[in-house]
Amino acid sequence: DLYLVKPPTATLKENFSVSLRLDSAAALERRAGLCWCAEIGDSWVWIERGKPGDSTADGSSSGGGLFAVLKDDVPPSVTGLNLQTGHSYPTRQPEVRFTMKDDLSGIEDDRSIDVRIDDLWLLPELDMETGRCVATLQEPLEFGRHVLTVSGSDRAGNKSERKVEFTTIRPGKK
Repeated sequence: DLYLVKPPTATLKENFSVSLRLDSAAALERRAGLCWCAEIGDSWVWIERGKPGDSTADGSSSGGGLFAVLKDDVPPSVTGLNLQTGHSYPTRQPEVRFTMKDDLSGIEDDRSIDVRIDDLWLLPELDMETGRCVATLQEPLEFGRHVLTVSGSDRAGNKSERKVEFTTIRPGKK
């Protein structure tokens, strides 16, 4: 069901509450949430995730447009990972760079991302506008084989993970 608040381009001085009744299937679904878009054909914006067992999805908005309860069951994508399986890198402190994006519910913040090399946690720094993330090691690794794990979750609770096995070598060595 779609609900239209007119005029769709109006921006109000204060937010108003939006509460949509969930059907029985959506009430049990963990990945359903209240969403908004300006008009049909525009991209949907995730406002708030419904809580399992609740009969409504609640949130707030500062303007008109379309409101609906949508389901997000697609995990975020991890692309552009600079370290690759089977490759060797001449450093003991490789920087990890990648992009993490989600098309509907979105990534809440960098706490939704976990970056580890050999189970050693790296602090991720996420640019919320572009989805680009950089993580650096605080201490150098030993030369040799390593496993990088990048995982993340979107605001609907979908999770994704990428694993890469790489090797660190002494500079100048092949």
